[in-house]
Amino acid sequence: MGLRENIARVRAQLDQAARAAGRDPSEITLLAATKTQGPEAIRAAIQAGVTVCGENRVQELAAHLDEGAYGGAQVHFIGHLQTNKVKYVVGRVALIHSVSSDKLLRAIAAQADRLGLVQDILLEVNLAGEASKSGFAPESAPDAARLAARLGGVRLRGLMCIPPRAVRPGDNLPYFQKLRRLAVDITREMLDNSIDMDVLSMGMSGDYTDAVAAGSTCVRVGSALFGPARLCHLLTIEGRNVYMSLFDELKRLARPYEDEEDDDYEEDFTPVSSGIKELPRERDRDRDRERDRERDADRRSGHKVVNIHTTTQLQVVLVKPDRFENAAEIADHLREKRTVVLNLEQTSKDVSRRI
Repeated sequence: MGLRENIARVRAQLDQAARAAGRDPSEITLLAATKTQGPEAIRAAIQAGVTVCGENRVQELAAHLDEGAYGGAQVHFIGHLQTNKVKYVVGRVALIHSVSSDKLLRAIAAQADRLGLVQDILLEVNLAGEASKSGFAPESAPDAARLAARLGGVRLRGLMCIPPRAVRPGDNLPYFQKLRRLAVDITREMLDNSIDMDVLSMGMSGDYTDAVAAGSTCVRVGSALFGPARLCHLLTIEGRNVYMSLFDELKRLARPYEDEEDDDYEEDFTPVSSGIKELPRERDRDRDRERDRERDADRRSGHKVVNIHTTTQLQVVLVKPDRFENAAEIADHLREKRTVVLNLEQTSKDVSRRI
């Protein structure tokens, strides 16, 4: 099934879910999560009727803006945003979905003030209290909403959540319902009508119909539209060829519906159009020395470590496990943000399954 057919199918399912919930289908925005997609795929999605695109990474956002990939569509930022990347996002997107801390909220407001604009935002709420995810605790969200109302550079439009990975249909419905109740409670508490929250960003490829049933007004859909991420999407930034998605593809094989939303931590970079040049830092030299020590340790362990490209600071580790205890070594590599490729040709079926 092609992209146009996928878009039509997802829209039909959204319309059906809305009507079943007694809602107007026009209330739901289909946001195409374009993480790892090239400009051609983005343009094709827009030509097929997509009106809102969402980016997870600042690098890809900057590159696609420079390439004019979003012509005819709104752009939202839906991924993890670090405070030192705020200057590359504020004023360049219609909505930031992932405001996850008071510090980030203040940084966005300050940058918007400097630019003389008001940035629309959503508060990200970590409903399940997962340590691996960003976001305000539900009990902290009302205070964050009050802070947003006091800051002149932002306009709070609503809430966003990324619930735990669903195993069965309906698993995430309680989380979506909880976010809906939280939004109602916050709006009721703001008696001075200083905020008007009309956006609930919840639902991805594996659970968007449940999200609509619970009141979602924006679903973030990637895999269900574009299909599996390509193994190597070539992204050019400042004349450098950067392979962005090898790690994403490996993650997708294990968690196929989480490509729409992940906490993406990026190295510092300078977008082509920004005109801002980063100066070398002492920590870069320290980081290089640390990587050298890590490579020496990996050579002693017998695993092969490959630097894909020195400017990407991406390492790929080839592991040939022969016992279950190797899983701990694999976990260590992942914690160090390395991509792990498993060669299971000589690994027993039992060990392979357990790893």
